[in-house]
Amino acid sequence: MSGTDGWSKGTVAIRLRSCQERIKNRIQGFFSGTYTSSVGIAYTRSGITAVLLRRQETRSEGQMAGHEEVRTRPENSFLVEEIFTGSFPEGAPFDLQLVAERSAQLLANHGLESLPIGIGVPPDQSHQYETRLPAEVPEWQEAVQWEIDEQLQQDGLGIDTCYTASRKSGDIVETVAVPRQYGEELMRQFAQAIKKPTCLTVFYPREPQVAGVQALCGTDSISFSQAEDEPSCRKLLQEAGPSLAAALTVLGYGEALGLAVLVHRPSTQDFFYKRLSILMEALAVLLLFLWGAVDGALLLSAEKQATKAEESMAALSQDAKEMQRYEALQKRIDRKEKLLLKLSESPIPAYGLLVHLGRPEALVEGVWLTEVHIEENGELLLRGNAVTMEALSSFMGALEADTGFFKDTPVLEEATEAAEGQKEKGQGISFRIRTNCR
Repeated sequence: MSGTDGWSKGTVAIRLRSCQERIKNRIQGFFSGTYTSSVGIAYTRSGITAVLLRRQETRSEGQMAGHEEVRTRPENSFLVEEIFTGSFPEGAPFDLQLVAERSAQLLANHGLESLPIGIGVPPDQSHQYETRLPAEVPEWQEAVQWEIDEQLQQDGLGIDTCYTASRKSGDIVETVAVPRQYGEELMRQFAQAIKKPTCLTVFYPREPQVAGVQALCGTDSISFSQAEDEPSCRKLLQEAGPSLAAALTVLGYGEALGLAVLVHRPSTQDFFYKRLSILMEALAVLLLFLWGAVDGALLLSAEKQATKAEESMAALSQDAKEMQRYEALQKRIDRKEKLLLKLSESPIPAYGLLVHLGRPEALVEGVWLTEVHIEENGELLLRGNAVTMEALSSFMGALEADTGFFKDTPVLEEATEAAEGQKEKGQGISFRIRTNCR
């Protein structure tokens, strides 16, 4: 039964399992240090052929892929996803620099420059030999070197001036040789144009077994995404054979299709240390991030504490200001108390003097005192201002009438009219009165 989104439950489960497998394979591939895809390049004077190859997971018999059952596959399974071809410009002189530059352009046009590449050496630049050795010879590789040295000398070469590779099948040893000078120049040109190739391979195939759209080469099963039937599979295998052998060699396979005369494949240990260093760098970045986060949190906490401390200091400062005002007020009160105490110690009691001067009879409108001075002999000197002489006479009369406090008749010692400007301010007469208290 289909769901609301158009996918059946079984299909969704298969897709989820496939996604999980891809994630697991990516994680395993990251730590394994092996490639899963590669590009093989072969060339002749007529043009360039490049193969994009991907290794597939081998499925066991009966395992489902979508809705079709996949039969048992060999040990290694590979898929040729794309085959690219390119030609050389007309009239351009053919040399290895041209081959490298056109190959780099072809890979860049299809976004394949990041993948490892292998180079298939053309037949006219390689030499192939077959040698018979007894099957029981244990050190057959050293023996074949001596056997083919004479044949190489006949071709104007030598065992020390060539890159060689051999494989043994029964009592027949198949050997290929590529001149060192040619191989080194080929590697140098590709290193300058795009990157250093992983390997140099000579296409020397054993008869493959083709069934349907799959070709069985030893323990390697090769499928072509563009193949429709067995004839098309054979044609693609023949046309892309040299580049396919190079791509397989990059991944560490393909001995039935070609012989690798030169290999610079990074070891698993190199990959492990490289990826371990990547993990260490990622861990260091994570630790730095965590360190920065902790420092940020501590800084934020410190800023909050500083804010609280500033607020506390501000509160303390306000309290200090209040304390200062209180101390100043207390000092003024102390000074007043001392003054009152001093007045109380004089011959005339200060409290009584203030009471008598503040009697209603003595509070004459238009008269006010500016100075009250008690001299050492006990005499009382009053200074003040009056608006008019009538107001001053009334004030004198009030003092004279208070015979209970003032024992002598008050004497007006001075009464001076103020200047015109002072009169306008209400100061008509400045006076001085002297008397004595009981």
